Amino acid sequence: MGANLLKPSVEDIGQAVVKAEVAHADESSLRVAKTPHWLHVLATETLTWMGLPPLRGGEAFESLALPQLFKGVLVHDGWIPYKAWSASTPCATNTTCAS
Repeated sequence: MGANLLKPSVEDIGQAVVKAEVAHADESSLRVAKTPHWLHVLATETLTWMGLPPLRGGEAFESLALPQLFKGVLVHDGWIPYKAWSASTPCATNTTCAS
């Protein structure tokens, strides 16, 4: 019930984040009902979108369509799926950005 109430807001946030010029991507593992999940975050200065697939690694990342729509400058920690995804964006990691 609560998820249905939040769905339109989550979708609006996601659409706004992918249109941003700069976003930060990060991930962290956690457990949901004793099952490992991977929390993915795509955030701007004012918005945060989160995805929580029950998958891990590149499979988890590939299952989330929204982050792959982002075309701006991506700031991230160098995780391999981010590197592949951001190969065509101006920023490869949080420490090395092209001008």
